[in-house]
Amino acid sequence: MKKSGVFAIAGISICTFFYLVYLAIDFEAPSQTTTITLPIPDPAVAEPSSERPEFVISSPAARAQPASIAPPAEEVSMEDSVEESVAIEIQLPRLNDSDEFVLSRLADFNGGKLLLTFLVDDQIIRKAVTFIENLTRGEIPQSGLPYKAIGSEIVVTEIDRDFYRMEEASFTRFDKIVDTLIGFDEPELIALYRLFSPLMRRAYSELGYSEDAFDGAVLDAISRIVAVNAQELPLQLVKPSVMYLYADSRIEDLPDLDKLLIRLGPKNVLRLQSKLKSIEAQL
Repeated sequence: MKKSGVFAIAGISICTFFYLVYLAIDFEAPSQTTTITLPIPDPAVAEPSSERPEFVISSPAARAQPASIAPPAEEVSMEDSVEESVAIEIQLPRLNDSDEFVLSRLADFNGGKLLLTFLVDDQIIRKAVTFIENLTRGEIPQSGLPYKAIGSEIVVTEIDRDFYRMEEASFTRFDKIVDTLIGFDEPELIALYRLFSPLMRRAYSELGYSEDAFDGAVLDAISRIVAVNAQELPLQLVKPSVMYLYADSRIEDLPDLDKLLIRLGPKNVLRLQSKLKSIEAQL
């Protein structure tokens, strides 16, 4: 498996994962969800001096032009052109101080400004990594989410007392964001994932895992998304309290990730899955 392929998958998955959390707001929080508590440090306390030095990432920035060749009538000495790479050093901040860095890099990313309108402004890397870890188990954290609420409510029609039908408009309200997610440029995603990777690995190790296992966790989360079966309308809901639940117990008993993806609607679910599958096919 080529390393660039893994980076492409991981980058797309992170953007996709970020989006899924918007859907959790309208439904009742799962009663059996396992949530890992984020170790949020006190910002007023300096980091331990034992923390690893800041990361430095080098990337090729310029290449020398090939040597010009004299006209055939003249005797010339042809030399192979030599590519020279000038390294640009990007100094990564410490994990505790990474929010401003992450926000500025996302702002420069194609489509990143849309994501920033929903992004929280504190502990972004830690919350995103915890979210991904939960997704590997088909779960959604009950708190410490990396994104704000989506801001629009589910669209339903009441067909009886406390009995509702989900309408098509509940699906189409997500079309614009799905368009953005599947339109992300893959080379940009690879570069962004490479840039954030040391910070994400550090955050993953704080959850008790090996840093080297983070890429595998991202791939596991992708596999969970691809395996979800899209559900066609009609979808009927009940509202025993302030939150809607699926009336069909076979759907309501599914893992939390599955239920959230179902709320995207079959069209959007298949579009997201198709994007992920096309990346996997390149490996």
